[in-house]
Amino acid sequence: MSLASLFLTAVFLATVSFLFLRVYLPRWLAITVAAIKFTLPVLYFTFVFDLEGSVSAGGQVIVAKAPAFTIKDDVTYYLWSRHVLESGYDPLTILFSQDGMSMLWEPVGGTHVFYYWWNLLAQYLFGPYYHSPVLLNVFLTVIVGVYVTKLLYSLGFSESYSNWFLVFFLLHWDILAWTSVLNLKGTIAMCLAVAYIYHFFRLDQRSTFSWRAVVFHLSIMTGSLILLWWVRFYIIAVLLATTSLWLLYRWVPRYVIPILGLVGTPVAILAVQSVPVFTRFWETAVSRLDPVSLPFGLLKVSLSPRPWGVEPNYLFLEFAAVFHWVAFAAFCYGFARLALEHKPTRYLFVFFGLLVVTFAMSTRFQGARQRYQLVFIIALCQYHTLRLLIAHATTTTEAGYPGQWWQNT
Repeated sequence: MSLASLFLTAVFLATVSFLFLRVYLPRWLAITVAAIKFTLPVLYFTFVFDLEGSVSAGGQVIVAKAPAFTIKDDVTYYLWSRHVLESGYDPLTILFSQDGMSMLWEPVGGTHVFYYWWNLLAQYLFGPYYHSPVLLNVFLTVIVGVYVTKLLYSLGFSESYSNWFLVFFLLHWDILAWTSVLNLKGTIAMCLAVAYIYHFFRLDQRSTFSWRAVVFHLSIMTGSLILLWWVRFYIIAVLLATTSLWLLYRWVPRYVIPILGLVGTPVAILAVQSVPVFTRFWETAVSRLDPVSLPFGLLKVSLSPRPWGVEPNYLFLEFAAVFHWVAFAAFCYGFARLALEHKPTRYLFVFFGLLVVTFAMSTRFQGARQRYQLVFIIALCQYHTLRLLIAHATTTTEAGYPGQWWQNT
């Protein structure tokens, strides 16, 4: 590992992050948030991280010395992408090389090849080091935060509410814990999902649009779904299901819904049999779900890991687990208040509910790692409770409630 590369990359990405945050936050606060986010991984990689590994001539990933915190996938992403880079490929040329793409695909064992390419991009830009994709993911959380802030704007929340949520989200314990030490694809999956949701709402809440705007928003939505196919394909099915339910709820008279259900059932069956994304979702996810495990699975997805039972490789989550348990009641209260009082946020909660139920019925996906990609919704609920408490304590009625665009459309 090169300390010079670590510091230069961190300073560069922290500066770019500051420029993004400066649009929404005072200068001092933007500097503080950016500094905290990038100082934590710099400290970890300077004083704790230790990894030695390579890829053998036969294509076997060999780890001679593992870092303190690892779940194996993270090391494989890094070492294999470094192997591809050392073989003479870069993020652009590999897209036009059959041999290069075959090499990139070799360790995948599924469709999530995009994150290997993301690792290749990070190492090409910032050096063949483990910290390169980690720091790039830290920067990506800033993009996610900006997207959610703009989403809150579009849903009618006040500027103060939205901007302070940006701070809360970027310094959220789960965001800091997961992105400061591990090279995982949850952040990019969250970013793509948030991008889709934001641009969908931009289309949904406006009655008039230029064709240019329609094409732009649809292009981002489509691009997000395409990339999600190569990251975590099941999120596509959940997003499309959420969007379909939302459009029914928003625009279709209640008496028409049963008719659509009768017509839609055979269409859904046909889609499962013929449309690749739904077929793969059914074969690899839905068909393996066990409804019997739902009650226990919901508890596990909601509360794992236990603060007193964190596995050694996940000890970086110890403090985050404590905060998660302490703030769980705040999440539940904020969830209920937003869902009951602010109709536009119900889209987020339908998406959240469908994904959590899917995780709960699959014993493979009941951990904090899967829940992490929903942190932007969890943090919003916790933050909303905090705003309500502050509003109550200061005897003010302004808690940043949404405006009336919903009722006026």
